[in-house]
Amino acid sequence: MVKQGTVPCRNCPAAISNPNPVEMLMPNGSRRILLHYDTMNNPTRTQHGLDKQLYSNDDGLSWMVEGNKSTIVYPPNANNGALIGPSVGIQSSSSGTVYFSVNSLGSHFLYWTHDFGKTYQSSNPIKQGLNECSIAFVHKHRPNSDIVMNCRSSLYHKRAQLMWHANGTIKTNITYPVGLDVDAQCQGSILNHGAGDELYVSHANSTQSRTHMAVQKSIDHGKTWTPHQSIWQGPSAYSQLFSVDQDTIGLLFECGKDNPYETISFTTFSAGAVAAPSRLSVPPP
Repeated sequence: MVKQGTVPCRNCPAAISNPNPVEMLMPNGSRRILLHYDTMNNPTRTQHGLDKQLYSNDDGLSWMVEGNKSTIVYPPNANNGALIGPSVGIQSSSSGTVYFSVNSLGSHFLYWTHDFGKTYQSSNPIKQGLNECSIAFVHKHRPNSDIVMNCRSSLYHKRAQLMWHANGTIKTNITYPVGLDVDAQCQGSILNHGAGDELYVSHANSTQSRTHMAVQKSIDHGKTWTPHQSIWQGPSAYSQLFSVDQDTIGLLFECGKDNPYETISFTTFSAGAVAAPSRLSVPPP
């Protein structure tokens, strides 16, 4: 288990950063949580930690290292304690392959495992102003679905996006989709939800400050996005979308009345309501 105060690696602080989970469906039908994290926030080339992993077979009550192999190896990229996500991993329903995205010293890349965390491979890095990317399958129930990556960008106060093939090669160049042209240059999340492969993005919808948490929807695989739907009009920052059931989406996000880091709040909303022109009917955090 990860214990408070335990130093996870030599010269690392006694803390972990960017924990990124994924629930894996195993070949025998059981489910397991795979958790990836790094051991030093904001690493540099000269001072960094390591990317590591843990498993849980009991919904997070206890954690273990399998085979004494906690440090992730993802060739051809080196493990320099990159900042994983912050988002969540995704698993292909057809192949079982699990994917993560990672921000490494000014570049971004995908890495994946075909054998449930025993071995990894990674893509070539992209060095074009991407930061804190979230990933989702374009067609979550199709074999070898493409992967959409939606990112905080250092340019234009817009959200950046690109597509990957399932084998980790780039399918499209970076774009700035129609509708995602207001952003606080802050982490957001992307989710594939619903039978029609609708995509949803959460982010701070402002060019002035980290405020106005909002959700937007795409029905054309990320090419265009609906007008934003307000979740919280006050200070807000990092967020994570997830599916609750067929009709309901959950959102975990940082927010507050005076600054965006007062609380980590949770709310749910109807997936269909995101396409409506009015504000979503959700309770305040």
